[in-house]
Amino acid sequence: PVLYLVVALAQIQATTFAVASAADAASRVLEVDDSPSAMDKAQVAVGLALSDQGIDADPAGSLLVTCAHGCARGQTAVVKVAVGVDLPGFASLGIGRDVVVVDTERSITLPGKEEP
Repeated sequence: PVLYLVVALAQIQATTFAVASAADAASRVLEVDDSPSAMDKAQVAVGLALSDQGIDADPAGSLLVTCAHGCARGQTAVVKVAVGVDLPGFASLGIGRDVVVVDTERSITLPGKEEP
């Protein structure tokens, strides 16, 4: 039981670090890039940050950007990255990544001046 706990906590810690890094990377991209491909670039940044920690997750499904008043120039947006943790032994029981989900959010201001 103690060994399982150590391994599970290590997996949760790695996922937590990866999710925080992914949110930071996506936020940096979206804060400076207002091109139509900005979201694609943010997803690539999320994928790289997750894979650096050995986390196998779909970047497109892990990244969510929401805006309270529409995602226009100069508006505030919330960047959220959420990833389920693969706990050892749970996959063999048919239990997926939805048991433990690690997420983090970053609030950013989209680039450009606010449009009138």
